[in-house]
This record gives sequence, C-alpha cells and structure tokens, in this order.
Amino acid sequence: RGFRRLRLGSRRLRVVGHARDPLCSNVPSCYGPSPARTAPAYDDPESPISRSPAFHGTRPHQGRHRDAVPGRNPLTEHLVDPDVPRDLHAFIAGLPKAELHVHHVGSASPRIVAELAARHPDSKVPTDPEALVDYFTFTDFAHFIEVYLSVVDLIRTPEDVRLLTYEVARDMARQQVRYAELTITPFSSTRRGIDARAFMDAIEDARKAAEAEFGTVLRWCFDIPGEAGLESAEETTRLATDDRLRPEGLVSFGLGGPEIGVPRPQFKPYFDRAIAAGLHSVPHAGETTGPQTIWAAIN
Repeated sequence: RGFRRLRLGSRRLRVVGHARDPLCSNVPSCYGPSPARTAPAYDDPESPISRSPAFHGTRPHQGRHRDAVPGRNPLTEHLVDPDVPRDLHAFIAGLPKAELHVHHVGSASPRIVAELAARHPDSKVPTDPEALVDYFTFTDFAHFIEVYLSVVDLIRTPEDVRLLTYEVARDMARQQVRYAELTITPFSSTRRGIDARAFMDAIEDARKAAEAEFGTVLRWCFDIPGEAGLESAEETTRLATDDRLRPEGLVSFGLGGPEIGVPRPQFKPYFDRAIAAGLHSVPHAGETTGPQTIWAAIN
C-alpha cells in the first residue's frame, strides 16, 4: 500500500500515500488517469464472507495437502491436481490480508454510499450505485477532495457513523482482510454537531461487532484535516489524547488533506502531544507536492 517506515530516534514515523480505496480508485496518478470502474464484486451484500485458511501445507512437489479439496479453496486447489490452471484472481481473493493504510470514508463502497445518500435526500450524492461510478470519476486531486467531502457530509448522526464503520468491515471481511487500520477524521463529524462521546461509541461498537461477527480486527488512526487549520488540529489532538474520550482501538495519529498552502511544520506541537500519549505518527506527505513536503513531515 505504499508506505515507508523510518526510525527517528526512539519514535517510528510512517509517511504514507492514499491507498486505492473504492472511493479513491479513480484518483489520477503519475501514470495517468485511471479508467472508470464499475462496482467491485465484493460490493454484493448477498455474497458470503468466507474464511479461507492461510497456506500451512506442503509445496506442490512435496505431495498433496491433506486439506486440499477440488473447487473449495483457491490456496490448495493446485495441490489436488497440479495440471489445473491457477486462477490468479481467486488466489489473491483467498489470501488473508492486512490493510495498514485505508480511509474510513474512502472505503465506503457504492452500496454503502447509496444507502447513506438515501438517508439524506438533500445531498447531491446520487442514490443509484451505477450513477456513483460517474460521480466518482475525478479530474484532479482538488476535484477528488471535493467529491470526498460531499460523501463526508453524508455522515451526520452516530447511526451513520456506526453504519459506515460496520459495513466497511463487512466489505473488508469479504476480501479476506483480517486486520485493518482505518484513518478516521473525527473533526469532520464533531464540527457537524455529532457528540464526541457518541462518535467514539459508534466506531467502537462497530469495531467490536465486526471482530465478533466477521473476525476482522479494526484499529483507528485519527487524522487532522489540514485544510481546516489549527482548530481542527487542536480538536483532533484533544479527542486522541483525552483518556475520557480516546477509543480503545486508537493506535496512531495522522494528517491529511491538501498540501499546497498547508505547511506541515505548523502541526508539529500536536504530533508531539500525540506521540507522548503513545500514538504512532503517520502523516500524509508528498502526494501532490514533492520531496520537500516529505522532509517537512519527517523533520
């Protein structure tokens, strides 16, 4: 998922870029714009959540695996009959996975976004999953942020927060994701009037339900929306370090949003407080600028 770990004295910092979340799948990259995509197969609410075991058996030349059953497990299918062509997509689908950088709202599939949009008909976000394919076709990073924030605006109540979190976990489980660190921007919700305690309760209730029902372990990264200024930095830091509010699943502290016109050094005091509270430092850097922004985040 494109992150780099650096050891800086006694603290660890990860400089990260956007993962290819369903919502982020059309963000133009340095290789040119991505083609428009339809809703992925895992966005089927009726599809089963399987738990194909990780490979623990012998290699093909060492004989058959005792659990290998034709047509049942893509990880062991070739052990039954080595002449059967390997389906790469099925193989990847069956692998257990970890997501170390994935966004809470950015992971909302067309199905989830459509359900949230139907709850709030005053939004400009389409309620038809097929129409969302065109809506999510971005022209540049600024347009991506605009569309992203329009989906953020659909998260207006604790019930919306809980729905989003739980359904994202469900989609991850269908992709065999066993562990995920979701980047969450609590300031986007609290400034819209959602009570901070209710917000924490919603994500924690969804986290515990997802682990119990799907076997997918979720952890949180609270990030500062840089475009919202130092007010958002103060609020995000307060929510991440106040023992009366800090959720049990919180493990790291980040910074996102546009980089042009939002210098990274101004956020250092807030990261110092988060690191002192035991959180890992994971700011975005260098997505739309260059190495100088990465160095600013590191330093």
